[in-house]
Amino acid sequence: MGKNVLKYKQKKKGSWRRSLLALALTLVFFGSLALYLTSPLVLIEDVVVRGNDAVDTDELLTLAGLEPGMHLWRINLSDKQHALSQHPWLAEASIRRQFPNSIVVEVAERQPVAAVSVQEGGWLPLSADGVVLTPTSGTSLPFLTGIELDVSPGDAVETDEVMFCLDLLHDFLSFQKQISEVNISHLPLYFVLYTTDGYVVKIWAGDDYTQRLDDLTMVLAQLRMEGVKGVVDLRTRSGQVVFSPYETDN
Repeated sequence: MGKNVLKYKQKKKGSWRRSLLALALTLVFFGSLALYLTSPLVLIEDVVVRGNDAVDTDELLTLAGLEPGMHLWRINLSDKQHALSQHPWLAEASIRRQFPNSIVVEVAERQPVAAVSVQEGGWLPLSADGVVLTPTSGTSLPFLTGIELDVSPGDAVETDEVMFCLDLLHDFLSFQKQISEVNISHLPLYFVLYTTDGYVVKIWAGDDYTQRLDDLTMVLAQLRMEGVKGVVDLRTRSGQVVFSPYETDN
């Protein structure tokens, strides 16, 4: 009976010590956390932006409302990320904290494939997924003519004519850098391509573009070697081309 009482008292004493230790560790943890959250260590030292090319880094930081010196743990990353997603050029955007006191912003920009005429005047870039972008310098794009759009940057365009052109430019991806203009005023029958070196190309809408691109590539290679320019009419049977040279003064 005496042994049982002694054993019970030892167990209570050990439990009390463990509770005291746990309390002490908890106080140390929260005390350290409080010191950390009020120290200069939680101020953002650097904001790193990755993946942007067309959009200036300062523009993205201003839009997100991020700058060095802000409290690392008092910013709402979801709100900042949502603000970035409103930029027409950004297809994706993510923001994360990076130890010890940095913010990393990673973006994926939309790819412009054409320039469209807008009713307010001028031309705006159009992305491969049909979003109207803000103007940028240093990018040469084919002009989309035969249509004028009542749009602003950030608008998504899903008209049949525009979607046709986006699909067309995708099919002609290997030839895209040689295209200066796509005219769709004759749809739904045919469309007209203008090359950067002065050729006019007419193709039936809905034709076998893979075969027609092969025909066009071979014909243009031959015409360029001969130094002759004019109209290449592919509204013919596969493998056949009608060429009409430009008239000269001679």
